[in-house]
Amino acid sequence: MQKSGWSIGHSFRLCSTKMRFQAVMADPAVLKQIKIQTGVVKRLIKEHASYIKEVEKETQKIEKMKAEAKNEDDEYAVKKAGQVLQETRGMIGDTARRCVTATAALQKLLYLFAKGIHMPINHSL
Repeated sequence: MQKSGWSIGHSFRLCSTKMRFQAVMADPAVLKQIKIQTGVVKRLIKEHASYIKEVEKETQKIEKMKAEAKNEDDEYAVKKAGQVLQETRGMIGDTARRCVTATAALQKLLYLFAKGIHMPINHSL
């Protein structure tokens, strides 16, 4: 039960003229956008980590396949697995770039929020 009237949507901002903290009601749309952008960054970090693990796993698998290759079909399977590995390696860089972009967008949102600048939500930050 909230007796003081505070809710999750409240934040504190330093009032420069009086040098004291002042409660400011945060715009729910801004908070929602920050939450969404945070989720995007978290998802991309997990995705990046999973691609790294997949490269390690596929590399070990290919080494094992090469050691056990006995005929042309086995060599073809090794070649195809190598192509899959290259595509996965490419996704590591792509995911890292998307993560940097998403992190920059989140930092911009947080900066504007901290400064008390409430701009209309623009999904192309």
